[in-house]
Amino acid sequence: MKKLVTAFAACALAGLAFAQVESVNIVGYQTLTASGAYFSTGPTFISVGDANGEWRLGDVVASGMNIETDYIQFLNTDTAFTEISAMYVDLAAADGDPEMVGWYSLDGEQRLDNLVFSAGTSFLCSFASTGVVLTYAGEVLQGTTTLDLSGQAYPFVANFTPVDLTLGQLTATGMN
Repeated sequence: MKKLVTAFAACALAGLAFAQVESVNIVGYQTLTASGAYFSTGPTFISVGDANGEWRLGDVVASGMNIETDYIQFLNTDTAFTEISAMYVDLAAADGDPEMVGWYSLDGEQRLDNLVFSAGTSFLCSFASTGVVLTYAGEVLQGTTTLDLSGQAYPFVANFTPVDLTLGQLTATGMN
């Protein structure tokens, strides 16, 4: 069963399926359609097999993004200024070359698929296009998870699980 779910998640990453599916087993994927030009989101999974509770930008697949007008950005937790901006190059924008599909710096010079972030790291979306879909794929975090936000003036976090959370399910320690 684990191999079947893993193969299904791999198909999602390859762009073969974009149906809304949620898995709280071991491996899965989830799709999210952008709800406006400016919103924040974050992956609901960690990278498959990651022992550190982290995710790779390459685990996120986008469809419907225009490389000239649509991008995501990660904020610096000390200043809240943009630290990283990225655009997604799909198969059409890559002129049919699957090796070119992925995340890049806005100038197109640097490949960003291997950037690694802690679970819960969120990003801002700036989409001029409508109907942009983000597909998050990976492994579900198991058990209780602690995010250490100490020393961060502007932490920007998202729900890192594929299920809805309510504020009452979260606890915080050390806040003044």
